Amino acid sequence: MTSEQGSLRSGFPAPNGCRWCGIDERVHARQWVVEAGWHAWASPTGEQRKARMKARRTAQLQQDAPSGNDQPALARKAANTSLNCRGTSEADSRDVASS
Repeated sequence: MTSEQGSLRSGFPAPNGCRWCGIDERVHARQWVVEAGWHAWASPTGEQRKARMKARRTAQLQQDAPSGNDQPALARKAANTSLNCRGTSEADSRDVASS
């Protein structure tokens, strides 16, 4: 699918894309696929939504995973982790324990 058909840059259909072709409702109009022929946008099943979200997440995790000596990815992950951690220094842990 191309971007003008509503697909994301990742190449995966949006979780709420058409049941038959994966194209977003707002740009769908009438489309042709072998399984459904000419069709209007149809709501995807719950299983389709879940599978699409899992596939996109898996692809994102594989893309972010460091390979070999990938220092920028490791540094980025370390920075993101440190921003989300609170109370990890010794002074912070003592303050938390004493309250």
